[in-house]
Amino acid sequence: VVTEDILASKQVLNKEFHLFLDSQISQGRRCKIISNLPYNILTPLLWNLLIDSEKWSVGVFLVQREFAERLRSKPSTSSYAPLTVFAQLSSKVEVLKPVSKHCFWPSPDVESSIIRVTPHADIKLPEGFLGFVKQAFSQRRKTISKVMKSSFPVKLTESSLEELGFSPKSRAESLDPASLLALWRKLTSV
Repeated sequence: VVTEDILASKQVLNKEFHLFLDSQISQGRRCKIISNLPYNILTPLLWNLLIDSEKWSVGVFLVQREFAERLRSKPSTSSYAPLTVFAQLSSKVEVLKPVSKHCFWPSPDVESSIIRVTPHADIKLPEGFLGFVKQAFSQRRKTISKVMKSSFPVKLTESSLEELGFSPKSRAESLDPASLLALWRKLTSV
C-alpha cells in the first residue's frame, strides 16, 4: 500500500507511486488499479496512467457518468477530446455499471459509472503524437491545417488529409482516433 496522493501535482503522478509500479514490474508483476477518486483529478490521472500503460494491467474506477461517456465518445460530438483519442487508441474502455447518485450520502449532484480500462499491451503511441492531438484540439473551431501551421506547412497538412480521404478543411474533432494517428504518421514521415 502506498499511502500518498496519487498525483504529486495537478498533472504529475506521485514519485512514490511510480517507484511502486517500477518495483512490481521488476518482480514480473503488473498492478491492477482500483479506485474511487475525486472526480476533479480523473483526466490528469488517466492521461498519466495511459502514458505508463505497460506498468499496469487493468484499472477499475468509479467516475462521473459524463467522464465515462467522454472516454467512449465518437468524432464530431462535443465530448470528443484528446483524452478520448488517447484512451481509445491505447486501451479498451468498458462501462461496467451505472451508479445512481442516490447510492451515496450525502447525494452528489452527478450520476456515476464504474469503468474498466484495460491497456493494450502491444501498443505504444509514437513520441510527439499526444502533443499533436492536444494541439489539434486546442482550437476546435479551426481546421487542423490552421491549428497546426506552427508545426507543419498548411499545404502539407491539407494534402495529407486529402491523401487519407478527408477534406483539407477537416477539424480534429471530425477525425476518429486511427485517422488522427495516420495523419500524424503521414506528416512526420515527410
